[in-house]
Amino acid sequence: MLTPHPLLPLLERQARAFGGHLPGAIEGEVEPVHQCRVATRRLRELLPLCERELSAGIAGRARRRLRRVGGAMGPVREVDVALEIVDELARQQVVRNEAEERLRQHLQDEREERREQMLDRLRAINTLKLERDLAEVARLLGMRQQTDAWAQALASRMESRARTLVETVDAAGPLYIADRVHAVRIATKRLRYVLELAGDTGEARTKRAVRDARSVQETLGRLHDLDVLAGLMQDPIAAAAGQPWNDELKAAHLHLERECRSLHGQYVARQEVVRELGSGAEKAGREIWIERGGGEPHAASPKRVGRVLKMTLEQPRSDLRAAEKPARQRAAQNEPGGVGTP
Repeated sequence: MLTPHPLLPLLERQARAFGGHLPGAIEGEVEPVHQCRVATRRLRELLPLCERELSAGIAGRARRRLRRVGGAMGPVREVDVALEIVDELARQQVVRNEAEERLRQHLQDEREERREQMLDRLRAINTLKLERDLAEVARLLGMRQQTDAWAQALASRMESRARTLVETVDAAGPLYIADRVHAVRIATKRLRYVLELAGDTGEARTKRAVRDARSVQETLGRLHDLDVLAGLMQDPIAAAAGQPWNDELKAAHLHLERECRSLHGQYVARQEVVRELGSGAEKAGREIWIERGGGEPHAASPKRVGRVLKMTLEQPRSDLRAAEKPARQRAAQNEPGGVGTP
C-alpha cells in the first residue's frame, strides 16, 4: 500500500484555492484577485518538487502557465492596494473632497484598463487547461511512492533562495533605491515560501524563520505599495496644475514619500537580522540535502541577484535616490529567524 505523498495534500489545497478564486478574479473582484495570485505563487514553489517525482513534463507546463496567470493579475492587484491606501489617506484627512474624488476616479479608470488587459492575457493562457494539468499532477503524485528526490530539490531551492536574499541585501545597501529594495522584498518572499514548505512537510523547523521573513516582507511590501501609489499620482497631479486641489494632491504625495523613508529606515535597522535569516536557512537546506542522501558538499548554483532585480515593477524615482541616514542602529539584539532540521 502506498504511503500518501507529503506534497499531495499541499498541492491539492493550493489547487482548490486557485480554482475557487479564479472565477471571482476574472469578474474583477478584489479579494479573489489577491487570493488567486497567492495560490499561484505557492503552486509555483510546489510544482518543481512534484516534477522531481514525476517522469512527465506536465508539472513544468503548469508552472509556466501559473507564472503567466500571476503576471496577468499583478497590475490589477497593484491598483487595488493603491485604492485601499487612498481609503487610509481619506480617513486621516490627508486627501479630502475634490482631491480625493479626482484621485479615486483616476485609479478606478486605471484599474478598469488593467483589468481588460488581464482578461486578454488570461484568454491566451487557457486557464481550463491549467486546472486540468494541476489535477493530473495530483493524480500522478498520488500513484507514486515518494523518493528523496523532492526533498533534495527542496534543500537545493532553500540554499539558493537563502544565498540570493543575502546577496540582494548586500546589493541594496543602506540607500533608498526603489528597485533594489523591492528586490530584497521579492527574495524574502521566495525564501519564506520555501521555508513554509520545509515546515509543512516536516523537513525542518521553520516557524520562527517564517515569522521573521513575514515581518520583513510586510515592511517592504508596505513601502512598495506606497511607492506604487506615489507613481500613480503623477498623472493626476500634472493634470490638476493650476487647480485649487492640486496643492492637496502634492501634500499627499509628500506624505507618502515621508512614510516610505520611515519604512526604509526600519528595514535598514534590521538588515543584519535579514542576513542571519538567510544564512540560517542556507545551513538548514544543506542539512536536509545531506540527510536525504545528496552527499557532501552540495554545489547548487545560486541564482544571480541581477535576475531578481530585473523582475522589479517600478523604476526608482530621482527624488528617492538620495542616501538615507541610518534611522536607528541595526537591531542586532533582535533574535534572528532560526531554522533547523528536526
